[in-house]
Amino acid sequence: MLSLLIIDDETIIRNGLAESIGELGLFDSILCAKNGLEAMELCREHSFSAMIIDLMMPKMNGMEFLKTLQDENPNGNFSQSVKIVLSGYDDFSFAQETIKYGVAEFILKPLAPAQIPEIASDLFTKASRHKKNIETISNMQRTLDLHLPDILSVFFQDVFSGRLSTQEIRTKCKELSLPFDRRIFQAAVLTISKISPTTNLSARLSRKELLKHMPVQRVKDALAFLFPGQTDYFAFPVQDKKMAFAFFAPDSIATELLGKLTSYCRTEHDLLLISGLGMETDCITELRTSYLEACFALRYSSFDRGSQPSMKKISDVRRYASANLNLNQIIDLHVNLKLGNKKRVHALLEEQLLAVGDDPQSCKPESLQALIMGVAFACISVFGEINVEVNNKYINDYEEMLNYDLKVTDKEECRVQIFHMIDQVLEYTKNTSSGSGKKLLEQAKRIAFAEYSDNISIAGVAERLGVSRNYLGQLFKKNEGISFSEFVNKVRVSEAQNLLKDPSLKIFEISEKVGISDPYYFSLIFKKYTGCSPSEFRKKI
Repeated sequence: MLSLLIIDDETIIRNGLAESIGELGLFDSILCAKNGLEAMELCREHSFSAMIIDLMMPKMNGMEFLKTLQDENPNGNFSQSVKIVLSGYDDFSFAQETIKYGVAEFILKPLAPAQIPEIASDLFTKASRHKKNIETISNMQRTLDLHLPDILSVFFQDVFSGRLSTQEIRTKCKELSLPFDRRIFQAAVLTISKISPTTNLSARLSRKELLKHMPVQRVKDALAFLFPGQTDYFAFPVQDKKMAFAFFAPDSIATELLGKLTSYCRTEHDLLLISGLGMETDCITELRTSYLEACFALRYSSFDRGSQPSMKKISDVRRYASANLNLNQIIDLHVNLKLGNKKRVHALLEEQLLAVGDDPQSCKPESLQALIMGVAFACISVFGEINVEVNNKYINDYEEMLNYDLKVTDKEECRVQIFHMIDQVLEYTKNTSSGSGKKLLEQAKRIAFAEYSDNISIAGVAERLGVSRNYLGQLFKKNEGISFSEFVNKVRVSEAQNLLKDPSLKIFEISEKVGISDPYYFSLIFKKYTGCSPSEFRKKI
């Protein structure tokens, strides 16, 4: 059903248009108003597919009406209607301003009777097409809303597994209207088990009824009941009795939500929930590392005596590890793992094992356990920070790594575990970083050559390439022998040398052209790499 609203202060024109267009039988209903105020009242009561609007009217003119209609949009009349404007020649420039209100066409007054059928037919065609487009978009939105949980589930699985680059994550966030620009993100993992002995329901219930009794479904139902309409998290199943969470809020929100959920499921559904929480991060692209930390915290929860028995935070587990561990060496291990320095990695492990001691009295189980945990922390960082497409083999290897037995009491057994763990990660970095590392360097260099005149930084380039800032910096240092900023400055100086050959360019202009706003700093950088000032260099040319 298509309806038309005609707005004109001249009775003859208003009634004439209504009568002539009505005779054509194109629109199901036609209403009229003599100014913008009356038109707004009608828009609040009815929905219109099309409008014919005179610009010059008393009380509220056409421009004022369009602005008010846009601000209020009653019954969707602003977005859902096709609008044409009637204008006298003298105010045609005024009519052009209405383009920002989505006006489809301007028609000059006076109108000849012969014009009306063509105008009405064109307006009807546009209104029909517009209505069809709106219905199509509406159907697509309903379909998207229906399948959004599945789409988000796939998206976050890809984020957590490292299959998406930074740019791909940001693009998909925009497509899905996700809050990627919020400042706090956090991941959690939750396992579900029955408190009382399980009753076999499969023989008594239909498949549909059985699904309602599945642990994951009961937890999802509990979330919907406890937190209706809450938008600062997304939860999805990863296994029959395991769920993952992406939080878009501070740690306190995640802690409170998981606490209430755990208590409710224990009381109402006889379910025991145990959750692991990763660290907060200020970037959605780093949610993967938080997820790996959450898995780690969940796996090693039995060694954290101080936290809640049903909730394990990575920060608590780290406190346990740091009490029995040289963290500086673990950081060194982490760096060399990412770079694939096998010799240095093995040497660091031997140092750690030596520090534990050989005497059974001094070689305490907690020291061995802490060493395994520390090595695993370093591995988590490598898996999390080298954000390239990950082969499923390595994802499975990581899951195996989390399943190692921490109840180790023998030093040699500890050695076997940590070296096996490390060799897996070294293979991972070799397969994902050796080829991709060179590619990353070339991409970073191309960006430096193309954008040296801009305010370019390693943080911005790393984000575009989908790796961490530290990783890119280490790759540069290892392969080029200089930092990224030094490389950019060398490019700037090289370009400045070419520009200095043009006597018409002043030195401060050259400084700005190569991306250095401070001429004094430019001179210092130039002299550092050439041995002379820009002025001295120009004299030598």
